[in-house]
Amino acid sequence: MSLSLTELESHCQTIIDLSQRKHGLIVLCEGNIHEIKGRIEQYRRLEILPDANFYKACVPSWWIGKRPTFIPCGDRKDVIDTFFKLRKLHFNQEKLFAIVDLDLQPYSLTDYVVADTEALFSTCYSNGKLQKTTLQQHKLFITGLIYKEAYFLVPDLQSLFDGYPTPVMFREQPLNLQALYRRMASALATDNNLNANFQRACARICYIENLNTTDISLLQESWLQAFDGAGSIEQDQLIQALLCIHQVKNYWQALEPKDSAIPLPRFQEQLALAIGSFYAQQPPDSNHHLPGFFAAMSAQNNNNL
Repeated sequence: MSLSLTELESHCQTIIDLSQRKHGLIVLCEGNIHEIKGRIEQYRRLEILPDANFYKACVPSWWIGKRPTFIPCGDRKDVIDTFFKLRKLHFNQEKLFAIVDLDLQPYSLTDYVVADTEALFSTCYSNGKLQKTTLQQHKLFITGLIYKEAYFLVPDLQSLFDGYPTPVMFREQPLNLQALYRRMASALATDNNLNANFQRACARICYIENLNTTDISLLQESWLQAFDGAGSIEQDQLIQALLCIHQVKNYWQALEPKDSAIPLPRFQEQLALAIGSFYAQQPPDSNHHLPGFFAAMSAQNNNNL
């Protein structure tokens, strides 16, 4: 449930108060804040809520100066509304950033350089790759994969899962990302969100020649055929496309520890932080999207010192 106008105004005022104490970059992100119910004394807990906690763990090891403060604002609409409301309240725009999920439904952006979130995606990404020069023109960042959780399942994380102290299981088997991608692709035709937004999804991945986007069943079949016969570069492109259009949260939520003595929420929280640490170790010129956000943030921040 999105913030009411009164809740939004109170939320923005609290962020302004926090910013005056923190004296650093403020990065708005998604994450449930209704449990604090506007209580100012509880806002210190915001950075330990899941989305903010993950992004905080992603702050690069090469980051210089005061680390950004991450503030969850609710759902994607709430983040965007908070971002633009703070701008109207003359919040220091050099210090204000936001990160939102791509999703499959566009959301309008009023008085911004692009019309909506889909246009923002098209501006910031080309053939699945982050356009870092273009990104530096924005304060509002959008993921290149459908949700934040898709970044928990990229191919480069297989070694992290293999070496994790508590074995990571999916459906009672050790997590194998290659097998998981095939499972995901085999479920494309039953993805209701994808069905409802099929043409938009196809426009995102039209650069991959071997995919048949005539209808969703043919997309599913062609993805599986292309993946099985592809080399590593082509496979990475296909995985990127899959994670850009397909619901992934259920797959992440199905990961569990082999040791049942560890509570599942605690396990997933710690695993997400380990994944954040993986991204934190990437260099500024990494091809991963998340380090690119921080590189753009750092460049803009340094230019305004």
